[in-house]
Amino acid sequence: MSMVSETFTMDEELLSDFQLFCEHTGLTVSTAINIFAAQVVRAQKIPFEIVADPFYSPINMQRLSQAIKEVETGKVKMTEHELIEA
Repeated sequence: MSMVSETFTMDEELLSDFQLFCEHTGLTVSTAINIFAAQVVRAQKIPFEIVADPFYSPINMQRLSQAIKEVETGKVKMTEHELIEA
């Protein structure tokens, strides 16, 4: 089996955390990526669930914008704690 090299871009902090994880588990980054790729090919799917965070849904963003406007205009009076809890 011949080996090839692939270049990819990753957030610097994410890569640092990933490298630390790999060190703690006795893997190299290359080995971890190869394990991931082999699992994807074997299962023919990403080996974990990928879901959108509902917090960032358009409906929720619209609600948040409206709530912020109401607080800023004085229509609704809420403390910072109440806003966080809501």
